[in-house]
Amino acid sequence: MKNYFGQLRAYSYIDLVLLLIAAGANVREIAICSLLWFGFLIYLEWLHKDKGRLRWPWAAWMGPWAAATIWAHSPAVVAFFIVCVAYTLKKHVPALASLSPLTNGAVKATLLLFVAAASAPFAVIVWAATATRNLLGDMRDIEKDRSEHVYTIPVRLGLQRDIWWLYPLGLASTTALWTMMAGLPLWVLACAWIVEAATYRLTPR
Repeated sequence: MKNYFGQLRAYSYIDLVLLLIAAGANVREIAICSLLWFGFLIYLEWLHKDKGRLRWPWAAWMGPWAAATIWAHSPAVVAFFIVCVAYTLKKHVPALASLSPLTNGAVKATLLLFVAAASAPFAVIVWAATATRNLLGDMRDIEKDRSEHVYTIPVRLGLQRDIWWLYPLGLASTTALWTMMAGLPLWVLACAWIVEAATYRLTPR
């Protein structure tokens, strides 16, 4: 159970919830986006089959995606699924590995298509911030990506060693950004950082 829970990345989900609140999402919209998000994470794990991570059955990602599609009843799911597939193919298509920060940012940005109050400028901020954070994640995973021949930008640049602390710093920064944009009190940010710190290392790496 710890292995499966770690794969669901609670540290990233709390950041996503604050992002959605900053976008003006209501409870229904947060629920739909949550189903899509967890479906994406499980699909990613199901396809990549990373070492040290237990395998998911296909129904574990298909179920949340199907439920969200029915509930949302929106053609926006097509855009979301396209960018999800583009991101998950990073291990199979070399060109997509280099573009993976952009597609990962697009995954978050397309979730805002399900939030009626979300503005286009806010979506651009989300895309840019999360794309940057994903690039920091690639810098955390340099050694693993190099060994698996995943040609991310850091690997193509010839970097050799993981820079592990960059992603947690990026995550804390985006969480602070969403909290500020949502106008939430500082204790919310403090609680989010505690959740992130407590769950980050639960993901098998």
